[in-house]
Amino acid sequence: MVKKILFYIFITLSALTLGACGSNNNNNSSSSGGGNVTPTSLWLTDTAQTQCFYYDGAVTAWVEDTTCAESYIEGDADYPTGQDAHYSDIPAAPSFNAMQQDSVYTNDYTTTDNVSGLIWKGCNEGRTPPGCGSTTGTLTMDWQAAGTACSDLNSTNTGAGYANRTDWRLPSVQELHTIVNYGNYVYIDALIFPISGTDTWTATEADGTSTYAWSVNFNGGLRSRLKTNTFGVRCVAGTPLIRGDYTDNSNGTITDNGTGLIWQRCSMGLNNDSTCTDDALVADSDTWANALAYCEGLSLAGGSDWRLPNFKELLSLADHGRSSPAIDPVFPDPLWEYFSSTSQYISNPDNALNVYFSTGQMTARNKSAPYAVRCVR
Repeated sequence: MVKKILFYIFITLSALTLGACGSNNNNNSSSSGGGNVTPTSLWLTDTAQTQCFYYDGAVTAWVEDTTCAESYIEGDADYPTGQDAHYSDIPAAPSFNAMQQDSVYTNDYTTTDNVSGLIWKGCNEGRTPPGCGSTTGTLTMDWQAAGTACSDLNSTNTGAGYANRTDWRLPSVQELHTIVNYGNYVYIDALIFPISGTDTWTATEADGTSTYAWSVNFNGGLRSRLKTNTFGVRCVAGTPLIRGDYTDNSNGTITDNGTGLIWQRCSMGLNNDSTCTDDALVADSDTWANALAYCEGLSLAGGSDWRLPNFKELLSLADHGRSSPAIDPVFPDPLWEYFSSTSQYISNPDNALNVYFSTGQMTARNKSAPYAVRCVR
């Protein structure tokens, strides 16, 4: 456990230091969000879920433990350790500077993510800062109009751009997911992002189709939706996130250079060989409690600080520009659906949040059902 804590303190401090640097970006950036800019590394934060859950046989249900006061034990089916809340603020604590008024264009407000360095427009399109309660325009629009609305911010203020920036864009699905908060009944912190609505467009198109794109629903997660639907829009600026930069460490692990996480290359129940062949003696799926226990007990590549990833970490592996599977081929074992350590706190703690890697979609599955397991450290 000491090794685990030291490792995560290192990663957290590294991420916070980088994020702090990113938050001091000069506002008069002329970047388009691409080109020669250096993407932001170590951008991933914790889910903010602080509640633990235990199985109460008397009511045959998983019960919320608000302060994690119960005793949780590795391998215990009813009180399993290794849950999301047992690794608080890992990989990094969420940190925002909310509703900062621009010093020159005083009608413009932004919110800075101190970890990723991303700059968010203070309110959704059509709402007026700082409270976002007043409306000045269209609140929902189709996908094409959403992208146009964000890019149009770059020509405001006589060409200086909204809040003196000219790199505004519709966020990618991974960028918008950085502001999701899985510790709330509504998956966003309303004190930081007031009146955000539910479905919000991302710039990421669904693979294999020109008619669907991804949205983030702050009541229910990720969805692939027809582009003709009308949803909310929150624009972003700043350096893009590093995505899909992996190193095969040739020891059964993969390093994600964008998040700093180290992943088990071959999932549970698969042999640690070049193609991750099936191990006939070990199941390749299990219940949530057993998935937690497997990762907590894993010894691989000299490390014993493995754990089941939280939902944000697991989703960071999804490549929404691919399908069947929606994951980089550096991981050669496309088992479809994986458990995370995050419970579906919003409505049903009997479920855990999963990623369906056929499409990269979020699912919520009963903890007693068997799903695939990939560990992280």
